[in-house]
Amino acid sequence: MKGTLIVRIAISFIFIVFGVWEMLAPVYWAPFVPKFVGAIFNPLFATRIHGLVLLVLGILTLIRFRKKIVSAISSLVLLSVVVSVYLFSGFSDILVRDIVIFLCSLSLLFDADSKPIV
Repeated sequence: MKGTLIVRIAISFIFIVFGVWEMLAPVYWAPFVPKFVGAIFNPLFATRIHGLVLLVLGILTLIRFRKKIVSAISSLVLLSVVVSVYLFSGFSDILVRDIVIFLCSLSLLFDADSKPIV
């Protein structure tokens, strides 16, 4: 149980820090916006929206609000980050880091204290 608490706090911290960072400095993160998204939305706008989503998910994870659903959404967001990083730069240390963060987020879905989603 304490391991799950540590993972939950770590995932929340990552989401909150990167969410705030993307909202405050979208110019830094805009180059990582996939081209197909940049063709539909302004990359700075897409980065700010992504940052807001990360911030909200981080807060919801921290307070355990609908934890199964939030964990599922967080895992999907991180999976999209993993795929984007792989497509953008191939296999790298950053990709390995993001895969580990994804797996930690995914582990929150299988928390022994949790009730099933349905």
